[in-house]
Amino acid sequence: MSRVTDIIRDTARDTVGLLRAGAQEMRNGIQLVETWRVNVAHFPTQNYRVLATEGYNKNALVYACIREIATSVSEAPFKVGVEARNVVVPILDHPGFMLLNNPNPMTTGFEYWETILTLQNIAAKAYVWKERDDRGRPINLWILRPDWVRFRPASDITKSIFFYAPDGVFDSKNVIPIPLMDMIPYKHGVDPLNLYTDSLSPLRVVFRNTILDNNATDFMKVFFDNAGAPLGIIKISGRLKNNREAERIRKRWQDRYGGLAGWHSPAVMDDDASYEKIGLDFREMSIDVLRDVPETRICMGFGVPPILVGANVGLKRSTYTNYPAAKVSFWDETLSPIFEKLSSATSKYLIDSEFPTDIPVKAFFDTSNVRALREDKTAAWRRATEALRAGGITINMFLQEIGKEPIDGMDILFIPANKEPMKVNVTGRALTKTLLETMGEVQYHHLFNATDHKLLEAVNDS
Repeated sequence: MSRVTDIIRDTARDTVGLLRAGAQEMRNGIQLVETWRVNVAHFPTQNYRVLATEGYNKNALVYACIREIATSVSEAPFKVGVEARNVVVPILDHPGFMLLNNPNPMTTGFEYWETILTLQNIAAKAYVWKERDDRGRPINLWILRPDWVRFRPASDITKSIFFYAPDGVFDSKNVIPIPLMDMIPYKHGVDPLNLYTDSLSPLRVVFRNTILDNNATDFMKVFFDNAGAPLGIIKISGRLKNNREAERIRKRWQDRYGGLAGWHSPAVMDDDASYEKIGLDFREMSIDVLRDVPETRICMGFGVPPILVGANVGLKRSTYTNYPAAKVSFWDETLSPIFEKLSSATSKYLIDSEFPTDIPVKAFFDTSNVRALREDKTAAWRRATEALRAGGITINMFLQEIGKEPIDGMDILFIPANKEPMKVNVTGRALTKTLLETMGEVQYHHLFNATDHKLLEAVNDS
C-alpha cells in the first residue's frame, strides 16, 4: 500500500474521531462562541442611537427604503396552518396565530411585524419578550428596544441568558434577567465574525454612504444659506492693518449678502476691492452625479429598487413598464427571503415551542394576494384554456389553474378529434359551450359568474 494511501486512511480515521468527539461535546454543551465571550455581556459593535438618529430619522432615502420593506407586510398577512397536498390550510383559531394577531393591548398584528422589520433593518435584530400568566402560558408579546438588551452566552448555549435594562444602563440595579425560552430573537443578516451573538443590518453596511448623502444635503443647505454663492475671496488693495480689520470686512460682507435676505442684493465695491470665486457651484461639482452614488448603494444595501422609493437615480430611468418588474424583483429577491426567515424564527421560538400539536403546523406569510406576484388573470386563463383544449389537463386541473375548486366527476380530458382515444370533441366548438354540456348549467354557473364567462369566451376566441 502506497504512502499516499496510508496518509488518506490516517486522515480519514482522525476525521471520524474528531466528528465523534464533536458529537459527544455537543451532547455535553458545545462551545459556539469565543472563550472570552463566555459569561460576558455582549455589546453591539455599532451605536444603535447613531444609526437611528443619523440614518433612519435623518436620511430620507434610508427612511423610505425601510418603510418600503416594513409596510409591505400588509400585502402578506401572517398565518398559521396545516400543509396538505402542497396547499396550506389556515387555522384561524390557533392560539399562536391569535396571539400574534393581537400581541399586546398597545399593538396590532400589523404594527408588530412593521416594528420588527424596522428594527431589523436598523439594528440587525429585534427582541420580543413573552409575558406569561400564572400557568406559564404566553399571554402578551412585547417588543424591546434592541440597545436595551444584552445577550450573555454560556459555554452550554442552552443556558445562555438575556439582560434587559429599561434605561439602557447595564451597570444599574434595575437590570432584568430574561431566560432564553422567554425571548424571541429575530436576526437580520449574518455577521461572519459573531455568528451566534450578533447579526448585520443593512443600515450598518450602508452607513458610510448614508453619511455622504447627509453631508450632501447639509452642503446644499449651507450653499443656499450663503445666498447660493460659492466660496470666494474678497481682495483688498494694499496691506490690512491686522486680523481684526479682515474679520470686520468678512462680517460686513456676510451680514449684507449672506442668507436668504441677501440673495438678490447686488454687491458694490470701489476700485481697491474685488471678489474672486474659489469654490465650486452645483454645475461644476456635478452634484446630481455625486448624489447618485450613495443613493445607488443605499438602495442596493436594503435590496430596494430605487424606482420604488422615488430615488433620483431610479427616476432617471423609470418608465411605466419597468415599475411592475421592479416590484416583482423586490418581492422575489428581498421580501420573500426576509419573510421566510421571520416565519422560521416565529415557528421555532413561539408556535412549535409554546403551542405543540400532534399535527405539524406551518407558520407563513400568505403571499397569494401580493399583486406583484400574481400573474395577469387573462394570461393565466389563456394558458390554462390552451392546455385544456389540447388535452393536456383535465377539467379539474383546469379549474385549479384558474383558482376554482375542483368538482367530483370532472377528471375528464378534452381530446381533439384527430387524436385517440377521444373523450370530448372540442374541435370547432366554443369551450364555454363544451363545459356547459359536460358540467351542467348548475355547476357551471356556480363556478363561473358573468365576468368569468366573458373572460373565458375572450381567451377561447383569441
